[in-house]
Amino acid sequence: MKRFLGLIVLGTCLAMQAAAYTEDEVAAARLQHIEGDFAGALEILLPAAEAGNPVAQNVLGVSYEDGMGLPVDPQAAYDWYKRAADQGMGKAMHNLGHLKWKGAGPVAADPEEARAWFTQAIAAGYGPAHANLGLMWNEGIGGPEDPERAVEIYRAGLAAGDAHSANNLGDLLRLGRGVAEDLDAARAMFARAGRMGLPNGLNNLGALYEIGSGVPVDYDTAFALYSASMKQGYGFAAFNIAELIEAELFSEYGPVDAYAHCLWALERVSDRHRETVEEGCSRLSQDMSATDQQAARDLAQTL
Repeated sequence: MKRFLGLIVLGTCLAMQAAAYTEDEVAAARLQHIEGDFAGALEILLPAAEAGNPVAQNVLGVSYEDGMGLPVDPQAAYDWYKRAADQGMGKAMHNLGHLKWKGAGPVAADPEEARAWFTQAIAAGYGPAHANLGLMWNEGIGGPEDPERAVEIYRAGLAAGDAHSANNLGDLLRLGRGVAEDLDAARAMFARAGRMGLPNGLNNLGALYEIGSGVPVDYDTAFALYSASMKQGYGFAAFNIAELIEAELFSEYGPVDAYAHCLWALERVSDRHRETVEEGCSRLSQDMSATDQQAARDLAQTL
């Protein structure tokens, strides 16, 4: 009996310590976590999460999902997100949607549940959930396919300040899917997404100038937009630059530059684009000497 009493006293002390953390202290710990000081941040976030702070619970979920200062544990991530979501935190609902969309480890994929979480996140006021929910409606993931509904959701997301919604709306306007084709409006949406800080938007805007969709073909503008997107870390923009160089559209660049940009892209692209970039890099290096390949690898480290 004595042993159990000792555990109860210890648990009570930890709870009292956790409860003592203010919202400002938890917010500071969250920023510390974003900056990469996981150990220091978790000293506050772990007990605060146990004490019921939803911000700390959500960050703890991120830590377990991505292995930031804690072992990768998708189930623990789900459980912590759920605790925060149960307190009405829209961002945690959004994170649950992401996790259930594809699934991870013991957390089975359930697109229908993911769609429900994104819907709840929007209802809770979390704007970024619009882009994912719109995509699910557009492609019929986890429920009915309805591009017109997707357009409505993206417009609502744009009104809520979500850059991804602006970018996705631009794509539907470009394709005339769920809405009348309007290349001028598509260009405006991509530009707006770029101004809102989304490198994908700059990349898509560059693509319009490269292929002359709604504007005259302008390789210089395309290159500049791809470069701006690349500077913000968007991998596929570098691959687009590699293909412009490969097409010999810029005399100041050569095969080494093209392959270097492709290698840089390969380190950063999403799974959606990985196969395309891998095939491109293989093509670009096929007839390249070992010396030039090494020069490209070295150059890629400096881009």
